[in-house]
Amino acid sequence: MVSAICQHTAIIPHISLTHYNYFLLYRIQENEAKFEHICRTLSEVVDRLSNAYRVFAQMKRTSTKTYYGILMCSLLFVAWLGSLIHNLLLAYLFTLAIALYPGISKQEAFKRRILGFASKISSFVGPSAAVGKKPSTLNKKTT
Repeated sequence: MVSAICQHTAIIPHISLTHYNYFLLYRIQENEAKFEHICRTLSEVVDRLSNAYRVFAQMKRTSTKTYYGILMCSLLFVAWLGSLIHNLLLAYLFTLAIALYPGISKQEAFKRRILGFASKISSFVGPSAAVGKKPSTLNKKTT
């Protein structure tokens, strides 16, 4: 009985280690397959982009009207996309400012910076920005 237990304690780690090694080998092969797929996909994308660039450069020489039409459409699309992202960024910053305002408003350093910033803006704008008065009436001397 004791010898059977001793044999089991010697065989079980060997069996489990062999099973674990097969599992690791399978995982490594699976990861390599994923890596090869990613590399193959990136290579195809680079090839397609280089072919598109060559066609676009050739189109510039052969049919300029089509070239400039495609160029203008693509620039308009990029501008629209930039505008969309810019507006999303502004919305994010506005939401963040609203969410953080209660904690930041309690900080004295923040209040001093805001007051300093406001005084710089008011000195930059000057007295010509008075509400309800025309600039011609501000420059006249009162007697």
